[in-house]
Formats: sequence, C-alpha cells, structure tokens
Amino acid sequence: MTDKSLEDIAKALLEGRQATSAELEELATDYLRIKGDNKRLGESNRALQKLASVVSHELKTPINVTAGYAQMLLEGVYCKLGGDARKTVEKIWRNAEQMSNLITDLTQDALAGEKDLLYSKVDLSEMAREIQNKLQERESHPVKFDIQDGLYVEGDKGLLQIVLMNLIGNAVKYSGKNGNPEVEVGEAIYDGDNLQHKGKKAIFVKDNGVGIDKSEATKLFQRFQRLSTGINFPGTGIGLSIVAKIIERHKGSYWADSQIGKGSTFYFTLNESPRY
Repeated sequence: MTDKSLEDIAKALLEGRQATSAELEELATDYLRIKGDNKRLGESNRALQKLASVVSHELKTPINVTAGYAQMLLEGVYCKLGGDARKTVEKIWRNAEQMSNLITDLTQDALAGEKDLLYSKVDLSEMAREIQNKLQERESHPVKFDIQDGLYVEGDKGLLQIVLMNLIGNAVKYSGKNGNPEVEVGEAIYDGDNLQHKGKKAIFVKDNGVGIDKSEATKLFQRFQRLSTGINFPGTGIGLSIVAKIIERHKGSYWADSQIGKGSTFYFTLNESPRY
C-alpha cells in the first residue's frame, strides 16, 4: 500500500469522525429541545388540570345552591307550591341538575385527555361495589347487581373510576324502565359478533335495559351521542366519549353489543400494547 493510499484512508476516517461528531452534537441538541418541550407540556397539563378543577368548583357552587333551594321549595320547606308555581320550580331544579352534570362531564373530559397517568394495581370489583352503593342511594327503584370478584387491572385508578362510573351509571339508567333491572360487571373471553375483538379477554358491564339497534352501537362512543331508544332519558351525551378517551390512553380497546328490548353490554380492555 502506498503512502498516498494510507493518506486517503486517514483523511476518510477523519472526515467520518467529524461527521459522526456533528451528528451526535445535533442529536444531543434535539434531545435537549425535546426534553424542554416535554417539561413545558407537563407544566401546561398540570396548569390545565388545576384550571379545570377551579372552573368546575366556581361554576358548580352557585348551580348546586340553586338546585338545593329549588328542591327545598318542592319539598314544602318554605311554603306549599301548587299549579304553575310548582311546574316552574321543577323546571328550575331539572335544568340546574342538568347543568351541574354537564360541568362534571366536561371537566372529566378535559382530565381524561390531559391528566398524567399514574399506574397502579386497581381492584375494579371493589370499585364497582362502591359505585353500586352510591347509585343505589339515589335510585328510587332497586337494581340487582352481580359483580364478579377478583377484577384486577393495571391503570390509573382515578380515570378508571370515571370509566366504571359512566358505564355502570348508564346501565342503571337504561335498565330503570325494566320491572326487574339487573346490572352485571365481570370479565370474560369475548365471543360475540364483533370479529375485530373476538377472543379478547375483556371487562364488561351488562344491563337488561331498553337496548338499541346493533347498527348504532359503533356511534355510542362519539361525543354528544344519545341512545335512540324512543324513551327520554336524562344525560349529557358525553359520558361514553370520556370512556373511549380514557381507554385509548391506557392503550386498550372498547366496543358494545346491544339488542333492542334485551339490553346492552359494554366491553373494554387495557394495555394491549406496551406503555413505553
């Protein structure tokens, strides 16, 4: 090998090392920029969570006071209402309750998309029973619950509570017109008509309520969608879209089976793909 050849090789190696150093420097700069962006994004998320909490409190306080006074008027605490006066106060109470529920749902919707996920082992069985107790205190008709033991998952406890509260709350609401309303919460290998999810092990919430046409099941998780049941049920139409957002953030999937007059079953899975 000639001196010229050795000189060419040395020159090529030097240029390669310089190029590699420049690339490494560029990568380091990009890393620091991304790290800074992530820090600012985290700070923005925390600020948004705080703002959502403050706005929710400030808006709901006067609305809840209005609803409380209206309820006391209806119960005859101050005076006995009749005729048009009672109808007017009932309308005030219903609208105040509806607005309070809407604020709650919009706040949950914001948190579902922005809240930092805090993973832990979550006992969905215990959580479902706590929700059952809260709902049964408010319901005028008894609902039979069947909650499977040992429903443990990995996820954000606060957000998963929102998921179960929405799904179980819907199940209770839409089975309320049934003479013997029943709600079941459990886990099973899916063997229904939805081929995309066939064979998946999923958590489910099942009711024996009014049900809907199968063709509408895929629309339920869109924002402001309401069940076309022919019966006027209260609600904001946001709950299931919040469920969808939370499940997506847990890298899971969700779907529903339903049949008119035979009730609905809502399914979800978590962590189908790696979290990191």
